[in-house]
Amino acid sequence: MGKFSAAFSVLWAVIWIQTGFGQSEDYRPQRFNSVFDGTTLRISLRHTGNAESESFHPEGFIIDGVWAGPQICLDTDLRLGDYRFVLTEGNTDRILYRGGFSSLLEEWRSTPEAQNTTKTIRETVRIPTPLKPGRLLLWKWNSPQDTLLDISINPNEVKTGTNSILPAIVRRLFVNGPPQKQIDLAILASGYALNRENKFNLQCEKLIGEMFAVSPFLRNRKYFSVRTVFPVVAPDSVSGHSLLGVSFGILGIERYLYSFRENLIRQYAAQVPYDFLIILVDSEKYGGGGIYNQYATAAANHPYSAFLLIHEFAHSFAGLADEYYQNAQYISGKYSGKIEPWERNLTILTEKTGIKWWKFIDPAATIPTPWRKAEYDSLGALLEYADISDQKSRLYKRRFEILHDSTLQSVTGLFEGAGYSSEGIYRPSLNCLMFSSGSGGFDKVCESAIDRKIRFFTGNCD
Repeated sequence: MGKFSAAFSVLWAVIWIQTGFGQSEDYRPQRFNSVFDGTTLRISLRHTGNAESESFHPEGFIIDGVWAGPQICLDTDLRLGDYRFVLTEGNTDRILYRGGFSSLLEEWRSTPEAQNTTKTIRETVRIPTPLKPGRLLLWKWNSPQDTLLDISINPNEVKTGTNSILPAIVRRLFVNGPPQKQIDLAILASGYALNRENKFNLQCEKLIGEMFAVSPFLRNRKYFSVRTVFPVVAPDSVSGHSLLGVSFGILGIERYLYSFRENLIRQYAAQVPYDFLIILVDSEKYGGGGIYNQYATAAANHPYSAFLLIHEFAHSFAGLADEYYQNAQYISGKYSGKIEPWERNLTILTEKTGIKWWKFIDPAATIPTPWRKAEYDSLGALLEYADISDQKSRLYKRRFEILHDSTLQSVTGLFEGAGYSSEGIYRPSLNCLMFSSGSGGFDKVCESAIDRKIRFFTGNCD
């Protein structure tokens, strides 16, 4: 693990102290066309690690279609993601672009398996292609002094992607403007037989329609464009989800739906301009997944498919954390309770003025905010052993009633139990789409986080 250059360390210290990861006065966004060529540079990485250590190694650099991301706010630090990176000009410390992302390997590193096993997972960083050689530096969000990757980027030495040779049917669901001025979503089909394209199209229309019926997506629909990609393969070559490798059981949890075929997924997705990617899976099982600035997945044929898509997209789009804590032992070690999480809807702090959503907290709210947690937890324990459907139904009904306590429905406070931990980590509200499917929508804090990401993509660099 290397160290930042001395000059870059000084720059980082200035940004850290003066702006709290914010934008430095000396490094305002540069004019896009004078710095970048308008295409996307996809950097394929091999992320290797275990519970004690990790490393990144570049595997390939590919020019991957038009750049559909922001053309202003280029060096704004959103303070999101388990990993942060900057692209600098040449060997200087002039920041051209910065970003962040989270990682499936980072989630896996908190599992028991990682205690005695080392694993490698391919991951992707997408940046605008610079006109001149540059340098990419990457670090863990809470260890900015230690670099995990320090590589040169020479646009003259990268190859153009071969996405056009992958047979697929591309369709516009709705387009509200050119890619450079929109938040572009790509929806990729997985597991659909060749004769089920129409089914995929109808499901996209239905599920995306339901997502844009929920605030804050509802009031911001005009800023989005959505396109679909349906891979065309021989009818007998794909059974289930084998083409893209999307499968259940990731990290040992049956409902976690994801893939390890990163490069193939990106090759198909790049046939349309996109900022964010959703993979819709032709499955009746309950499941999905979402990782910040990677992609989201959702099973398309389940009664809760709309919830799955919205919940998982909130992970991948805005970096929102899971607020539930029961039945989450597979990554129960992700949040230590000693380090304040970077996610905007979790905190370990209990002093009102230190809570990141303090401006939303009701003046009369008790901090921490009492709720029927002991009763809720006991019902959860009973559900683990209930084997009769009627009994389970009664237990779920009682939990539903707790989460719909009329005295707490509109309260923003500090509710204990979040981020896979029953104690010591807090969420902003009693119930939200990041906590359960029965919430009805996002709370004020989660809405604000999504709004903030939308503003960033539409030119508001706060």
